[in-house]
Amino acid sequence: MSRKPAHSSPTDGSGRDSRLKLLLLSLAFLLVAGYAVSLTDMERLVSSQLTALAGAASSSVWPAGLAVAGLVLAAAFLVARRRRFARPRRWPAEAKDALALEDRSAFLRTLAGYLDSNAKAGRQLAVHLIDIDRFHVLNEVRGEAEGDIFLRMVAERLLVLVNRPDRLARIGDDEFAIIQPEAGGARHAEIYAKRIQETLKDASAQIPRHARPGASIGAAVSPEHGADAGKLVHNASLALRAAKRAGGDAIRLFGREMEMALDARRQMEKAISDGLHHGWFELYYQPQYDLGSRRLTGFEALVRMNHPELGVQLPEVFLPVAEESGLMQPLGEWIIRDALATAAKWPAHLTLSLNLSLVQFRQGDIAAAILNAQATSEFEVSRLRVEIPEAVLLEDAKPVQEQLRRLKSRGVGIVLDDFGLNHSILRALSRTRCDAAKIDRTLVDAVVEDPETEKLVRSLIATARAFGLAISAEGVERPEQVHFLMSNACGNVQGFLLGRPAPAAEIGATIARDARKAVGRETGPSSHASNAA
Repeated sequence: MSRKPAHSSPTDGSGRDSRLKLLLLSLAFLLVAGYAVSLTDMERLVSSQLTALAGAASSSVWPAGLAVAGLVLAAAFLVARRRRFARPRRWPAEAKDALALEDRSAFLRTLAGYLDSNAKAGRQLAVHLIDIDRFHVLNEVRGEAEGDIFLRMVAERLLVLVNRPDRLARIGDDEFAIIQPEAGGARHAEIYAKRIQETLKDASAQIPRHARPGASIGAAVSPEHGADAGKLVHNASLALRAAKRAGGDAIRLFGREMEMALDARRQMEKAISDGLHHGWFELYYQPQYDLGSRRLTGFEALVRMNHPELGVQLPEVFLPVAEESGLMQPLGEWIIRDALATAAKWPAHLTLSLNLSLVQFRQGDIAAAILNAQATSEFEVSRLRVEIPEAVLLEDAKPVQEQLRRLKSRGVGIVLDDFGLNHSILRALSRTRCDAAKIDRTLVDAVVEDPETEKLVRSLIATARAFGLAISAEGVERPEQVHFLMSNACGNVQGFLLGRPAPAAEIGATIARDARKAVGRETGPSSHASNAA
């Protein structure tokens, strides 16, 4: 008669087998679900299951082989998923994409068919347009081969989401379109858009954070936002544009106010074009002072548009439109030429500050435009400062960084504008050496009343000093702000308290007043006494 081990019982054996079977089923479920969760989460879940599986297998003999098979299967799965991003792949140049998705024309025909059937059934339908944010950065930093792999992964994930290939199209290099056949209203469309966004986040989970793309999504619902395919896609594109203007990685549903905004934008775009042709633009110059000596140190050039019907337009009204419409390049080059020609007439100790945007670095060679205009005007390059937003320093694209290096190597001063608004700037500062940093006006405005802002500004000044940056501030409008900045060794400032922006024809008086102050300080009380003697 055979004996059972003393420490075991039939109940214990069957319990072990049951637990082992449950663990194996759980592991199988996780492996199948792997395509719906991020790789990091998948690894964590599988790891915990494998630990439990190994423990169960160690106390049972016959299931051990099954357990080992499960371990091997899980390891193979994870290795295969990792190799998806490591193995170089190339799409054939003649193919529209790796999965032969529909193009825009085919998508519009398919959408028209869905709209027709949904109208007969009384159902709502949504169109989602997806734009991959910062895809150019991924190509620049990681290479086009990895960019291709990422786009293929995006297409594969979206195909799983939509279930049917005809509901997904690739309508641009990094743009996709999706038909949601049963939207059930705007709220359902928004929920679906969030699912799209989560799907794309999972596809980019293995890309380093500094090069990781996001996704902007614009959606429109039929028949509320359009009953025909062309109108619906047009309105979804307006929503997508609003998502991009919100900073990217955002979701926007179409609203009627977007059509009004589009009309206003078109009018402003025409005004900018007409203004460049008819000379409506004018540069104003805001003085900058050294608080210690109370001397004028230079001017910042600020553009205005003198519209014959709308009056004087401030840059925050027309510059965003210029950047979106491609008109920023000719407008920016005009600003550079005109400002340098004006500054060439100033006394030799005064500097000129020009504002540049990320769009100017992306759309053309703004460094070449500056250096060519500087050479033509014969303005001393060491007196020129370019003020750049933090977004320029955070940009990883090689052409942008190369232009910054070229300007700096020629002696142009690089000033970090709006300093303190982005917590990610320290890494970029260590990579691109600036000459100065300018504290943003919103911080200067709050520094007197808010103790927390006061602490922040003190730390920003200390940080700038640690990086060897000269520190300045904008938006100074009250004596208390001057006192705070002086007591914290921030000596160079500008603001309405010290001088408002003025046209070029009027700044001669500002320069003359400063010169008289300098003469008065040089003669001083002792000089007057000797003259009297």
